[in-house]
Amino acid sequence: MLVRRSLPRALGSVSRVLDYRGIPSSSNLAPITINKKQWIVVDGYKAKLVTPTHTGKGTTGIFIDSLWNAGSDTDKFQINGENLTPKQQQQLIAAIRTLKFYQHPNKRKQDNSE
Repeated sequence: MLVRRSLPRALGSVSRVLDYRGIPSSSNLAPITINKKQWIVVDGYKAKLVTPTHTGKGTTGIFIDSLWNAGSDTDKFQINGENLTPKQQQQLIAAIRTLKFYQHPNKRKQDNSE
């Protein structure tokens, strides 16, 4: 719980400070959770699927942390929609489940040179 309080002007130009009071726990935070997160597999990659707790209010999307490595770079993937209708949300999730990822072009060049 954030509490605003005023400070005396003598302490400087800051007139308000936010303090945290209370102990966060899953029971305290559950009512304000906007999105649900679950782990799924898309084309063999572990992915985080995010859906809104209440359809139409929140984010629907996917995040894959590492598709492949090319040298010192790691390629990631993310796609999402905000405040989608129930039909749009179903269409996006259906599209996400059909994603296919192909081998990185730099990786193909390395494999062909061997």
